[in-house]
Amino acid sequence: YYVITDFAGAGESVVKLPNTGNETVLDAIANVGGLSSVSSKRVWIARPAPNGSGDQILPVDWLGITRRGTTRTNFQILPGDRVFVMGN
Repeated sequence: YYVITDFAGAGESVVKLPNTGNETVLDAIANVGGLSSVSSKRVWIARPAPNGSGDQILPVDWLGITRRGTTRTNFQILPGDRVFVMGN
């Protein structure tokens, strides 16, 4: 899977990580060292659609996961997923 971080006009970073089958969104962000100071907390997963027709977009409630302990959008990462972190 990939974690793609936007640096608010200063480019993007793409990190490729191995999928062991147990990673969640929170694990993915931790594996790249957390969010940067210019991250907006807007996070989503682009997941290849099962039938090959485009992507599924899964919005992530970052504050819910990290501040309120809500796990509903702490999705399990699947092979081929791209986790996007938007810059401010």
